[in-house]
Amino acid sequence: MTEVLQLSANDDPGHPGSHPLSRPDKVLLVCDNRDELNWGCRATSIALHDLIERHYKVSGRIGRRDVLHKESRIAAISRFSGHRLNPLLRAVANAVVQRSDYISGDIERSARQILANKQHSAFFKELVAKFEDADRIVVNGEGSMVFKSQERRDVRFQLTMLEVARLLGKPAYYVNAMISDFPDEPRNKETWEKCRRYLSRCAGVQVRDRQSFALLNQMRLDTKTMVAPDALFSAADSGRFPRPHPRKIPGRMLASFPEEPGNLAWSFEEPYICVGGSSYFRSRGRFAEGKSFYSALAELIDHLGYRCVFVQTCTGDAFLEPIAQSSGCDFIPVHTGIFAGGAILAHAHAFISGRYHPSILASVGGTPCVFLESNSHKMASLRHWLGDVPEEIQYRDEHALTMIRRELTRIAEHGTELRRQIRQTARELSACAKEIPAMLVDAGTASGTQVAA
Repeated sequence: MTEVLQLSANDDPGHPGSHPLSRPDKVLLVCDNRDELNWGCRATSIALHDLIERHYKVSGRIGRRDVLHKESRIAAISRFSGHRLNPLLRAVANAVVQRSDYISGDIERSARQILANKQHSAFFKELVAKFEDADRIVVNGEGSMVFKSQERRDVRFQLTMLEVARLLGKPAYYVNAMISDFPDEPRNKETWEKCRRYLSRCAGVQVRDRQSFALLNQMRLDTKTMVAPDALFSAADSGRFPRPHPRKIPGRMLASFPEEPGNLAWSFEEPYICVGGSSYFRSRGRFAEGKSFYSALAELIDHLGYRCVFVQTCTGDAFLEPIAQSSGCDFIPVHTGIFAGGAILAHAHAFISGRYHPSILASVGGTPCVFLESNSHKMASLRHWLGDVPEEIQYRDEHALTMIRRELTRIAEHGTELRRQIRQTARELSACAKEIPAMLVDAGTASGTQVAA
């Protein structure tokens, strides 16, 4: 169940009556992370972009490379010296001068620095131009807002972009987001208060699960809020996410760059089970523990008569490759095209993983999932949306493999009906996810809230 904004026909952001200038509002999409190798970043960014494009014009995008960018100190040097450096001298200076991080814990200072230096930095100039050209700013929150003891840079970047929008007088929306504490660590109260302050200045905030919505309510924001499933669920009935069975596609056409011999030999004729990683290992540095667990899991899958296919859906899961090699299993690298990867997951007999968006990619195709623990509440929240899914399996549980065997046996016995139920649930969640653009309607035009399946 999810609460969504209910709109009348005249309030529909795609309805001509909403646009007296006879053109759709222009939206700048911040954190369109399709330029990130992470499958989840790519898939949900594409889905969110497609949802917004149904009602608005996406006039610009700010991607992951922009988030990671470190601006040269030469911009500040040029500004404070009172003159611009000639192009040759600037090129030399950029090569030798230490690069600084324009994103700091002081959000307002970071935002004002961007605006103040836009004439002295090509990067800042382009960034600000995208804001100035847009009518509305949408920040794709994803899983960044986790209150770890060490404040995450991507959270600072997102808050800075919200502040730039405010300083330029543009309504900003924080959407498709998770808000979470970090397991085994006390809440970072400074980050919490910072997020509360800048989210309160948004025109609207939409989170992707009820646990996040509960934390949002604790913040007591003075703005409209909404909970709806992740934008990626819209792929359940979208022709923009084709899911042909991999066995119908020559393995070489699925291969990713670089086309290693192993990638060219992929075959999906036999029933296979996909196995993914989890943020649990990277966040805790327990890769040795992961090697032992996944090696035993590969043996279990082989014993049950299925091909085990390890899937690296995130750069943090690179530790799976040597495990796949030593176990004699196929390995799908993170560089694989997102639509090819989605098709592989969608037609697996099962998907065992602690990764959030890849589990959605599997679910929209009807693939039953076995959830593993992660570094936040995200897998528990996904279990809430999908319904008939057992609790996440803890790696350190001595009975973990026994529980996985039991679940795989259940899937084998009820596979056809399970797949039908999962696809139906995904289609219902898709309808709810399509309400995300409703958040962009001016606060005065929303007619209320309702509860939808």
